[in-house]
Amino acid sequence: MEAFIRPLTIHDLDRCVVVESSAFPPNEAASREKIEYRLSATPEICYGLFLRGDVNPPIQLPAHIPVLIQAPEGDDSILVAHTIATKARSPVVKDPDMALPSNWKSNPKAEHEVGHKPDGRTIALHSLAVSETYQRCGLGKALMKTYRANEDDESR
Repeated sequence: MEAFIRPLTIHDLDRCVVVESSAFPPNEAASREKIEYRLSATPEICYGLFLRGDVNPPIQLPAHIPVLIQAPEGDDSILVAHTIATKARSPVVKDPDMALPSNWKSNPKAEHEVGHKPDGRTIALHSLAVSETYQRCGLGKALMKTYRANEDDESR
C-alpha cells in the first residue's frame, strides 16, 4: 500500500463528496455546492490523503507520508480523507465565515460578504473527513499533522 497527500482541486469534487457523505450524517455533511465553492476558492489549503495498492483495512500507515504537488500521472489512487478549508479575518471563526456566498459561481476567488476572505489569516477548517471504512486507522491524525506542518511552513 502506498499513501500520499496532495492539494485537492475541483477535479476531486466527486471524490470529496463521497468522503464527506461517508464520514458525516446527512445533516452534518457539507453539501456538494459548499465543497465545490471551497475547492474553487481555496484549493491551496484543501488537502486529500490518497491510498494506492492493497487498501483493504486494516491498513498500516508508513512512518512518513509524502506530500505531492499534484496528482501522479495515471493516478489510480482512492481518496480516503480530506481537509477542506477557507480563510477568515477574525481570529475566531464565525457563522458568516462558514457561509456560502449566493453569487460565488460568477467569481469563486472574489471577496464576498460571507465565506472565504482572500486576505484572511485564520484558517477556517470546515471539514476533516475520513471515509467510514478507514476511520480509526490514524488517517485523520496523519492528515492533520501534515496539514499543520504545511500551513506552518506557508505562514513563515
